[in-house]
Order: sequence, then C-alpha cells, then structure tokens
Amino acid sequence: MGFAFTTRTDAAGQVRRIALEQVEKALEDAEEMADGFDATVHRIRRRCKRLRGLLRLIRPVFDGYSRENATIRDAAAELSGSRDAKVVLDTFDALLADGALSLSVENREAVRALLQPPEGAVSEQHGRAVLDDFTARMRPLRDRIADWDLDGNGFGLIEDGLEATYRTLREDFATASRSEDAEDLHECRKAVKYHWHHVTLLEKSAPNILSAQRDALGKLGEHLGDHHNLAVLAERLDSGDSTVDKAVTDSVHAAVTKRQHDLAEAARELGAQLTAERAGAVRDRFAAYWRLLPER
Repeated sequence: MGFAFTTRTDAAGQVRRIALEQVEKALEDAEEMADGFDATVHRIRRRCKRLRGLLRLIRPVFDGYSRENATIRDAAAELSGSRDAKVVLDTFDALLADGALSLSVENREAVRALLQPPEGAVSEQHGRAVLDDFTARMRPLRDRIADWDLDGNGFGLIEDGLEATYRTLREDFATASRSEDAEDLHECRKAVKYHWHHVTLLEKSAPNILSAQRDALGKLGEHLGDHHNLAVLAERLDSGDSTVDKAVTDSVHAAVTKRQHDLAEAARELGAQLTAERAGAVRDRFAAYWRLLPER
C-alpha cells in the first residue's frame, strides 16, 4: 500500500500494514545487500525514520510506543557510524565543488585523510555482521506489529499525534531561529522530519496541496541537515592530532561558518512560512482533508 493512508476507515489496520511493509522491506534490504553496504544502510535508515515518524503519529494512543521506538532507534544507531563518515567526506567535497572553498590538490588530500575514519572502508564481513545484528533486533518487532493495540479509529487515531508533533516543530523552530545554535537547529530538523513524514502519510487526502507542502518541508529539512553535516565536519577537523597546516583548517572552518550562516537564513525564511499556522488550525485542516479520502 506504500507509505500512505489511502482510506478514511480502518486507520488502525492501515497503520499496522504500513509498519509491517516498512519493516519487511528493511529486513529484505539487510538480507540481500544488493548494491553494497553503504547504499543498503542508506535505504534501511530511511525506512527506520519512516517507522519512527509513523510511531510519533500514533504516540498518544499507543501504549507500546516507547518500546517500539527504542527498538527501531537502537537498531538504526548501529548502522550510523559508517554512514556518518561518508557524509562528512561528501560535505567537504561539496564545499570544494561549488567554489565555497579553494584548496590545492595536496591540501585537499590532507584534509580528506584527516576526515577519513582510521579503519577506512567497511569490510564485507563487518558489513554483513552489522546487518545481521540489525535483522536480529528488528525481527521481534515485525512479529509484534499484528498485535499492536491502537486506541481510536479514523482521523481520531492520529489527530493528537499530528497536532503534538507540529506544535513541537513550531516551538523548536522559534528556539532555533532566535539562537542559530547548531544543536537547536539539529533538534528543529528532527521535528521537521517527523512532520514531513506525517504530511507524506496524509498526502493522498489532498495531493494538490500537500505535495507542495511536503516538498517545502523536504527543502527545509535539507537546509537543516546540511547545516548539521557542516557542524560534524567542523568537529572532525578539530578532533585528535593533525598534520594538516592550521591555515588550511582555518580556511575550511571559515567556509563552513559562511555556509552555515547562509543555510540558517534560508531555513529561517522557509520555516517561518511552514510554521505560520497554529497547531489547532493544522489539526482542523488535516481533519477536513481526511474526510476527502475514499471510505474504502
């Protein structure tokens, strides 16, 4: 059925089917590792984020939320190390590619060596072990989904979770806009992604409107995600001993700071539009959209 509500009845059944499909696809990805470890991890982490977004939507009516959220969070955390290392290198390369940073070939390679994790590329054997551990953690969750006890039906099943998540987004965005602090912006990014998942789940109810909102939320998430990746890059530059000339690392830090400022400004402008509504108004608007879904 895909990652979407398609009818206005049997909301609980749809939640279970959506969750089961995402878990089964993640387990299939982990088993096959069809196009290499990094690509497989990227797909699996996306599915885990979808699952946690779905859980956040039903959190107020699902007593099993804490257990299932922790299961998914911990399983995905084991996959993050190698992916984060690649993201840091990609972020550095992006600064070079768009002209924000200019370095000699020698200095580029010196910085890349500093950013590269000591263990280098993940071996096939280690990658297989990591994915097997993920599978072992997620199989029990898959088996529990059919018994999820969800209190509510129709839009009533998800309205409190939708409103609470959007309210958190508004609060986090207001805090991040005032401070421009990297941690505050990262927290805001998490709230953006949760609301983005909720709009995605409900997109079929009003596609001409919600597809545009979904795209705008995606762009906001990209701005905040790029800001966070730059913060991680800056931290990695300063970690441990380095043979890279200080003038070189200073120039990278300067490029990072400039890019982060530009991203924060873009995020502030777009986020102000996406959080202009009060939480109660968003709840009412999506309730009206829900009624546009077919009954069956």
